[in-house]
Amino acid sequence: MIDNDFRHGQTVKFQCPRNYVMNGAQTMTCSNGHWSNVKPSCQVADIGLFVLDFVAPCGDLAPPVHGWKSGDDFSHGQTVSFYCRFGYTRVGASPITCNDGKWDRPVPICKARCMFLGRPVHGFYMKGMRTRGDMITHGVQITYDCLATYTMVGANMQECDNGRWTNGRPQCKASCGSPGSIARGKKTGSNYGHGKTVRYDCDAEYTLEGKNILTCNDGKWNYNPPNCRAPCRDPGPPINGKIHGGDFRHNSWVTFSCDRNYQLDGNERIKCNDGTWSGSAPKCIAVCADPGKPANGKRLDDNFQDGNTVTFKCNVNHDLVGNRTIRCNGRVWSSDAPKCKGNNE
Repeated sequence: MIDNDFRHGQTVKFQCPRNYVMNGAQTMTCSNGHWSNVKPSCQVADIGLFVLDFVAPCGDLAPPVHGWKSGDDFSHGQTVSFYCRFGYTRVGASPITCNDGKWDRPVPICKARCMFLGRPVHGFYMKGMRTRGDMITHGVQITYDCLATYTMVGANMQECDNGRWTNGRPQCKASCGSPGSIARGKKTGSNYGHGKTVRYDCDAEYTLEGKNILTCNDGKWNYNPPNCRAPCRDPGPPINGKIHGGDFRHNSWVTFSCDRNYQLDGNERIKCNDGTWSGSAPKCIAVCADPGKPANGKRLDDNFQDGNTVTFKCNVNHDLVGNRTIRCNGRVWSSDAPKCKGNNE
């Protein structure tokens, strides 16, 4: 079409390209919104004036990124081929054909290949013969597995996606040997594979020392098995005294105290250590009441147990009145405590 003025009363003219003939009127006139003739068509001219239906050429094609094309004839029935650079794989058909102004298939694309990093240590890939460093075609999947007694960590399959693996290569982790049983306790769990756990529990009244849950980490347990420590026997209260604390398990403490007018002789606190107390239980020895200290003087002894003596002393310029030393007999002092009087009194 030569003209592009479509207002009322205007006429447009059509023209066919070389080697094509027009089928229909060459001009059309617009009259109150309607054209005076039907739009003509162009048909290719053939020998002997035999006329064929018109078929259009296709548009130019850009080469794919990371590739190139071969062929620059875009007329009906012609083909164009596509190729990718080294390290890239063509995704899509080649060649493609022009069919009456339209390409029969889309232009292919070039996808990067992935480098094969080799099998995981203590593992293998399921199929195919591949060598470390091989370039793997886009879209290809590789499936892995581990040797017996090894556990896979990560996805078992990875796919090459335009130069990148969809997943990292998995790892094969070793199983652990049995961590063993413990005395005076029990172990729960018999799967010793990587990442698996076992649990330890002690018998009643026994105290677990260490970690009760162990985890296998690539052939090694993260902790040593625990120990079960024995409880101690009840040491009982001392005669004329009391025991404080009723927990006799490992690492527990008990304390002792004596009744009034009795004094502790021995350990005030003892600790249980795997069935044995750190010391023996004390005794409560009868004592006399505190005799006090004389004014302007002092007492030289603090042991008020039966049979012991205490001695007193006066300050300078003071005289001691009474017995300097008194004895505790059957929780009674042999005499009252002395007094200290000044020289001028």
